[in-house]
Amino acid sequence: MGVLLRVAPLAPGASQRSPWLAHAQAARFLTGAAGMVAHFALGRWAGLTWSAVCVLAASLGTIYGCLRAWGADWGFVTAQVPLLSRLGAHLLLAAGGWVGTLILGLQLELLPATAGPRPLVLLRFVLWQGGLLCGSACLLGGLPGLPWALGAVALAAALQLMGPLARLRRQRGSAGDLVALLLLIAAAVAALLESLDLPADGALRLRLVHATGYALLLGFGPLTVASAATKLFPLFVWQERFAPDIGRKPVPPVAALASPRLRDAAVGTLTLGLLVAAGAIVAEHEVAAAVGAWIVFGGALLLVAGFARTASWALLKREWKGRDGRNPRPARGPGPSSGAWPRASGRVREPCRRSRCSQPVPSAPLRR
Repeated sequence: MGVLLRVAPLAPGASQRSPWLAHAQAARFLTGAAGMVAHFALGRWAGLTWSAVCVLAASLGTIYGCLRAWGADWGFVTAQVPLLSRLGAHLLLAAGGWVGTLILGLQLELLPATAGPRPLVLLRFVLWQGGLLCGSACLLGGLPGLPWALGAVALAAALQLMGPLARLRRQRGSAGDLVALLLLIAAAVAALLESLDLPADGALRLRLVHATGYALLLGFGPLTVASAATKLFPLFVWQERFAPDIGRKPVPPVAALASPRLRDAAVGTLTLGLLVAAGAIVAEHEVAAAVGAWIVFGGALLLVAGFARTASWALLKREWKGRDGRNPRPARGPGPSSGAWPRASGRVREPCRRSRCSQPVPSAPLRR
C-alpha cells in the first residue's frame, strides 16, 4: 500500500494525494487485517466478512471471500462447492488477480526488460486475466476447461520472463524478479499437471502442489520486494531527506543509500531456503523442511536489514561523507552547456556523472 501511494500516481503523471488520506487508508487496512485474523481464529465468519469488507471492498478476491464466509455461515452461495475448489478460486482471484497483477504491472516500470511491443504486452495481460477468471469459474462451476485456463496463466508468466532472462548479464540487480517469475511458472505448471492428473501418483501430485504453492506464497512477494527495494525505497528516502539540501551542501546519489550486498544476500538466502523447503515437502523430510524454513527466515532478516540501512539515513539524520569517508567539497556545478543542467520544468535531476561533483546540480544557476 505504501509503495502504491507513491508509484501509482507516477504512471498517469498525476500528483500524489493528501497524506491524511493515506493515513486513513492505512488505518482501515490495519483494522480490517487485525479483525480478519482475530475472527478467523475465533471461527466467527460474520465478523470475518465485515473485516474483509474493511480491508478491500472493491477486490474480487475479497468479494468472493465475503461470499464464501456467508455461505459457510448461513448455508448458501458456494457452500455446495468442495472446500479445495473454493480455496483454489479464492487464491486465483486474490493472490493471482490482485497481488500478481500488481507485481507484473510494476515490473513493466521497474524492470524495463519485461516491456516489449504493445501487442505482446496486451497478449500477456489477456492471457493472465482470462486464465485467472476462467480458472476460478471452472473451479466453482465444475467446468472442464481448467487445464486450458492454467496453461494460459503459465504462458503469460513465461512471456513475462523471456525479456529479463535474455538480459540477465546486464541486470544482475534483477535476479530476485527472475527467481520470482520462475516460481510463478513452477506453481502454474504444477497446478496444470494436477488438473491433468499427472503424475499418476495422487499423493505425489498433492505434494508437488503444496511445495510449489509454499515456494510461491513465501517467495514471489519477498523476492520481488527484495529486488525492487533497492530501486524504490532509496529514492523515497532521498527525496524526503536530501532533496531539500540540493545546492546548499553535498548530498549523496540515490544508489549510495542502498546496499547491493544485502540485497544479493537476501535474494540468495531466500532462494536457497525455498528450494530446500520445497524439496523437503516433496520428499516428506520434516527435518529438511524445518531447515529450509529457518533459512527463509534468515533471508527475511537480511531483507529487513537492508530496509533498516536505507531508513537510517532519514531516521538517524546521517550525513553524506563521500565514498572515501571524508566530507566532500561543495561543487560549483557545471554550466548550462554541460547537458546536466536542470530542465525548465524545475524537476530534480540525477547527479552529473560526467563531472566529479558529489551532489546534484542546483535548481538555479549560481551567481558569481
